[in-house]
Amino acid sequence: MSNQGQKVSEILEQYIAEKRFADAVVLCDQLLSVSNHAHTKALKGWCLYQNGESDKAEPFIFEAFAQAPSENKVVTLVLSYLMALCRYKDVIRVCQQSIAFHASDRLMWHRLGTAHYLTGEFNSSITAFKQGLSVVFSESSSFGMSLPLLSQGKYQEAFALYEYRFACHPKLNWLQCEKLPMPKWQGESLKGKALLIWSEQGLGDSIQFSRFVNVLVAQGAEVDLILQASHAGLAELLRSLKGVGKVMVVSNLSLIHISEP
Repeated sequence: MSNQGQKVSEILEQYIAEKRFADAVVLCDQLLSVSNHAHTKALKGWCLYQNGESDKAEPFIFEAFAQAPSENKVVTLVLSYLMALCRYKDVIRVCQQSIAFHASDRLMWHRLGTAHYLTGEFNSSITAFKQGLSVVFSESSSFGMSLPLLSQGKYQEAFALYEYRFACHPKLNWLQCEKLPMPKWQGESLKGKALLIWSEQGLGDSIQFSRFVNVLVAQGAEVDLILQASHAGLAELLRSLKGVGKVMVVSNLSLIHISEP
């Protein structure tokens, strides 16, 4: 690449980083007038899509893939485009067509595992995640594999991997439970112990798992609950659970309400 071409490429990367996608398309055209490079073609398709011109984007995306299925940057853009559109069957097809070139790329296996999971193909999803993890350990792939395992009811294996969710989605750890001045329960006897349970994800999960409170109480635990502010509407319902002590609603780690039975 000439010095001028290198300079244009650097400006193109800057435009994309700044989300100036219309300007980026103009630079892609400038580069393509000199060299029909597959990566530049894929970048043009991606920028057209980001600029709201999906109908114009797809020909460039798939022409680039047909031209260079072995080029990692090209395949990454193609898969990012398809994932953004939730076209998971197409993600699987592209991965299968190019995986021979990218067998040592954990991200390729991760995308394949994710697409299989989202189409309900759980065995294929687990196989893909395992293959990626055999290349290199990854917290995100470990968490990803927990989801199809959960869907198959393989809870012991799944929940061990599900612990990596905080590393992948830090916002779930809104209470920063590992920093609380108390040990994390590791499954030891609860007789005579107090257990603090906090809501982590959606309302449905909080309702669903609240049914296990009576199991914990039956094992001798004193159970208190902490709800995030968005779950405040559940306070009255959850305090009706047999054996629950305090139900606390917390916002930004500041106690704003305590509801006692």
